[in-house]
Amino acid sequence: MQHIQDLWQLDEEQFGVLYQMKYKLADLDHWKNNPYEVIRFVMGPQGHDKAEELFRDMITWRIDNNIDSILDTYRPPRMLYDYLPSAILAGYDREGDPIYLERGGVMDGHGLLSRYGPEQLQQHVIWSRELASRGRWIEDYERVQKRPPTRLTIIYDLQGLNARHLKAGVMPFLQESMRITQQRYNGLAKVSVQTPLSLALRDRTVLVVSHCYFAAYVILFYSTRSSSENDCHSSTYNLQCRMEFC
Repeated sequence: MQHIQDLWQLDEEQFGVLYQMKYKLADLDHWKNNPYEVIRFVMGPQGHDKAEELFRDMITWRIDNNIDSILDTYRPPRMLYDYLPSAILAGYDREGDPIYLERGGVMDGHGLLSRYGPEQLQQHVIWSRELASRGRWIEDYERVQKRPPTRLTIIYDLQGLNARHLKAGVMPFLQESMRITQQRYNGLAKVSVQTPLSLALRDRTVLVVSHCYFAAYVILFYSTRSSSENDCHSSTYNLQCRMEFC
C-alpha cells in the first residue's frame, strides 16, 4: 500500500479511502480487486463516494460479459484494424507516461455500423480498451520505467471529422462507447486532442472528447506530420507504433 501511495502521490485522505476500500471490497474474489486497480476508482472524477459502487458494477459487468477472456477469444476483422485504428505508441510523454492514439476522425461509423452492427463494434471497442489497460506493452513499460503505468496521455485524432459522423446510429454508438469507457475503465487520464481546422466543429469536438476519457485536462494541438507513411494503419504520424495493434 505504501508503494501505491508513493506512486500516485496520495495525500492522507486519499490513502485513507484506499485503505478502507480494502475492507469494503473484501467479499469480491476477482483478480481486479487489488490496490493497483482500486486506486483508479478512488481517484476517478466521480469522487470517493462513488468508488465502491462503480468498482462493484465493473466487476459484475466483466463477469456477466466474459470480459476477462476477450483478449483470447475475440479476433477483430481486418477492416476494423484499418477503419477503427488505435495503438499504444512507442516512447512516452515528458512525465514518463504511455501514449495512446485513437484516430476517430478516419472512422466511417455509418459504414461500419451497417456492415457489422453495434454489438460487434462495441465488442471491438472493449477489446481495444482491454489491450490498452492490460496488453503485453505493460511488461515493456515496467521494465523500462521501473514502475507500473498510472495515467495515459490520450491522443484522440479527429482529423477527417465530417457530416458522416452525425448520421443515424453513429452518435448513439459513440455515446455508448464513452459510457463504457467512463464507467468500466475508470481512472485518471491525460488527453491531447487534434481537432479539425474547421472552427464550426471545434466546440462540438471538445465536447465529445472531454466526456470521453474523463479528461484531467484537454490540449488542442496539431501534430507534426512526416511526408512518408509508417507501418501503423497508414498513419503519417512521426511516432512509431508498437505491440499487437499494428
